[in-house]
Amino acid sequence: MERRKFITTTGGFVSATMLTTILEASSIMTLIGCSSNSKNKEREDYTQFDKPILKALAIGLNAASAHNTQAWKFKIISDTEAEIYIDEKRLLPQTDPPTRQIHISGGCFLETLAIGSTLIQYQTTISLFPKGDYTQSEIGEKPFACIKLTPQKESNSHPLAEHIFKRHTSRLVYEGNIISDETKDTLIKESASEYSRLIIQNKQEEIKPYLDLFKEAMKIESFNLPTNEETRRMFRFNSEEIETKRDGLTFEGQGTTGMAKVFTKMAVKNNEESWNKKSNVDAGLEKFNKGVDSSKGLVYWITETNTIKDWINVGRDITRFLLVLTKNDMYAHPLNQGIQEYKAMDETRIKLDSLMKIEPNQKIQMIVRIGKSEKPFVSYRRHLNDLTKG
Repeated sequence: MERRKFITTTGGFVSATMLTTILEASSIMTLIGCSSNSKNKEREDYTQFDKPILKALAIGLNAASAHNTQAWKFKIISDTEAEIYIDEKRLLPQTDPPTRQIHISGGCFLETLAIGSTLIQYQTTISLFPKGDYTQSEIGEKPFACIKLTPQKESNSHPLAEHIFKRHTSRLVYEGNIISDETKDTLIKESASEYSRLIIQNKQEEIKPYLDLFKEAMKIESFNLPTNEETRRMFRFNSEEIETKRDGLTFEGQGTTGMAKVFTKMAVKNNEESWNKKSNVDAGLEKFNKGVDSSKGLVYWITETNTIKDWINVGRDITRFLLVLTKNDMYAHPLNQGIQEYKAMDETRIKLDSLMKIEPNQKIQMIVRIGKSEKPFVSYRRHLNDLTKG
C-alpha cells in the first residue's frame, strides 16, 4: 500500500426576481446540487481493500467527529495492527481549546471500528496510550490507541454493525411526538453506557429550560469572531469543495436544501465580512433555533472526572448510543456549544452545569437532541490512503 502523509450554517435571502435575472437554469441546478456527474462516493467502500486492518480502518472512518474534522491518522504496523493518532493539523483551538471534543471523536472512531470489524469476522483489542500518556503539545507524536485484530471464533457480526453505514447526523426539524418512556428505556438498555452516566430527558417541562440555553450558546459562538471564523474555515461552500476536501461542514449538512440553498449560497460567501454579517448570522440562528425547538428528547453524557481517557471512552459510549438510535429509526444533532471551554462561553457553561447539578470534578461531555426526520445529507469522509502515516 502506498502510504502518504498522514457551525452553524448562516443564511441569507434574495428575491425570486433577483434570482431569475442573475442565474440561468444550469447555474441554479449547480447551486441546488442536482448535478449527477460526480464520480466521487461519499464514503470509502471497505470491501475494496485486501488487508484486514485496512478494511477495519475504512469502516471506522464512518464515525462521527467534531465539525466533521476526521482528525485521525494511522500508522500501519501489520496486516492486523495499527496505531491511531490525533492529527494535530486538524484541531479546533477556538471552539475546543483542551482538545476534548477531538479526543471524543477519537473514541467514536475506535468504537465504530471495533463494532464494524465484526463484519469482516475479526474482533478488536484496543490499547489506550500504548506509548504512554501525552501532553497537549505531544498530540500527533504519540498514538492515543493501538488496535489489534484477531479472527473471530464465530462468524456472527455485532448486532449494531449493520447500522454503521446508516448513521447520520440530522440538523433538520424533527417530526412527531416527544419520545416515550418505553423508547427512552430501550435506548438506555441497548446502548449500555459503560464509561459515562447517560441521561435522557423526554418530558416537555423537563426539556424546556434547556432549549433557551442551547440557543444562547449558539448565538455566543456565532457572534464571537474567533469561533465563527473557525467554523468558516471548516465549511465547504460548493460541490467541488465537498467532493475534494471530503470533510467539514456544508449547507446541505445543516439542512439547507432546494431553493433555500440557492438563496443562502448567493448571500453567504467564503470571506470574513460575508460570513459574519449580522443578517447572515441571524438567518442561520433562526434555522438552528427551529431545530432546537423541535427536539423530541435531550441526551447527556456525564463523567465523574475529565481526563483524556474519559474523553476517548465517552466517545465509545456515544457511538453505541448513536447506532442504537439509528436502529430505532431516529437521528441525533449535537448541541455542544454550551459546554465548550473558551472564555466567551464561561457564563453559559456555568449556568448549564448548575441546571444539571454538575459537581466540580464532573463534566458534561456531550449533548444531543434526538428525534425522527427526513433522511439528512450524507457527509463525506476522507480517503483512507490520505490518513496513513509512514
